[in-house]
Amino acid sequence: MRSPSFAQPYRAPSWSSRARTRVVAATSAAAVALTLAAAGPPAAAMPVADVPVDPLTWASTPYSPLTPTELAPDNDVALEFDGTGGGLHGAGDIDTGFSLVQPASAKISSTDPAQRSAYLPQNLTVAGGNLTVATTKGIAFAVYGPNGNDATRNKQDNTLGVPLDTDDKKVRLSTTLQLPTSANNAAQAGLWFGPNDDNFVKLAVTAPSTSTAAPTTGAPAERQIQLLVETNGVTNTNANSPSQKVFSTNTNTITGTTPVTLTMDVDPVTDTATAFYRIGTGAEVNLGTVAVPANFTDGSALLGGVEASGLGGIYATKRNMAESANVPVVFERFATTAAPSAVGNLTGGGDDPTAAQLAWVAPRTRTSPATASTAPPPRPSPPPATGSVVRPSSPAPRSPTPTRSWARPGTTPWSPSTRRVPPPPRPPPLPRSPRPRASRSRRSTSPPPPRLLPPATPRTRARRTRPRPAPAG
Repeated sequence: MRSPSFAQPYRAPSWSSRARTRVVAATSAAAVALTLAAAGPPAAAMPVADVPVDPLTWASTPYSPLTPTELAPDNDVALEFDGTGGGLHGAGDIDTGFSLVQPASAKISSTDPAQRSAYLPQNLTVAGGNLTVATTKGIAFAVYGPNGNDATRNKQDNTLGVPLDTDDKKVRLSTTLQLPTSANNAAQAGLWFGPNDDNFVKLAVTAPSTSTAAPTTGAPAERQIQLLVETNGVTNTNANSPSQKVFSTNTNTITGTTPVTLTMDVDPVTDTATAFYRIGTGAEVNLGTVAVPANFTDGSALLGGVEASGLGGIYATKRNMAESANVPVVFERFATTAAPSAVGNLTGGGDDPTAAQLAWVAPRTRTSPATASTAPPPRPSPPPATGSVVRPSSPAPRSPTPTRSWARPGTTPWSPSTRRVPPPPRPPPLPRSPRPRASRSRRSTSPPPPRLLPPATPRTRARRTRPRPAPAG
């Protein structure tokens, strides 16, 4: 017969069991948090029907109908135009990924609220991993004028962008686009960065010629890659001036289906913008560097609708072409990242699309008045090779606060073409004079000294006397 079983009494978990439970719980919570961080918050988006007509009534006026919270600056943006990037919508309410539109100053001041907006979603098509922009005649250039081509200045539509944090942070903007063969008469497309349409820097593929490629003779049309900065509505339009860097080619090199990758590094420390380009699968070429004002990157020129210090994105315009001309520009991607740091700035130019003429420019840094007198001097640029390095005869005294330099004091400056000369060999040690050694022989040729003994005392012996016999009687 089996004995009945009874429920075991409750036992509190041991210390080791509680510790294991806490470890498992913490690990699970960390895994969930990591998954949520990797996924990121859902991208904010707004259907076209919900966008107010007047940009002066937008939540983040005049830049975006999205709220300021949804326009948090982000220097790590990658838009592949797959319709899942959130932001402002294009035709068919498909996400473009861009969260703001640069206002057109000649339109935003219109007395008609319906004419103030530069956001035309019907001209934006997202399909097949591309964003196609149906261009208009408006352009961000110089200042508005009432007649002729001046009437389209500062009326650029769909200047799409994102908010950036450029407060002492170097940022890189890049995009890949195709400019159609039909583009001419200053039609263009590319990257832009700046607070408004009178203060910006742009890197674009342009069609400066007034005609397209001749279909019968095969004569190519002109194409340019242009880096240009405009400050307070003024710019120098001369090629390769301090305000502009230009590379000229034609439609034989940049066809209507040739992807051109544009990259622009904006450095708020040196107040410069450096441009690079790649035609098709060719090598990346440095176009040059232009100076930009500090208010491009510190946020002081923004209107306050965004909590950012810089704005940047893409644009496209058919400029001086006929209003009826169809000039669709295809953008394959857009991205912003932290720009890589370098020892100095490289500037270049030239007419060869596969090579760049480079020169090293020493960077400058911002210093406050309080630290200007104590800041160390900038590192000098490396001088050219002049010969072998010679070791000084005696070492120089060490400074109490050593600083890095290109050459040791008293030596020939270092260069990559010189090799370090080994030190001279040490002199051989001086011969030692033999030391006199004591003789190990115990024998001596001289007689030993006499031994001194204490004086001898006379010894006395007791005489034994034999008793004499007594005389007989």
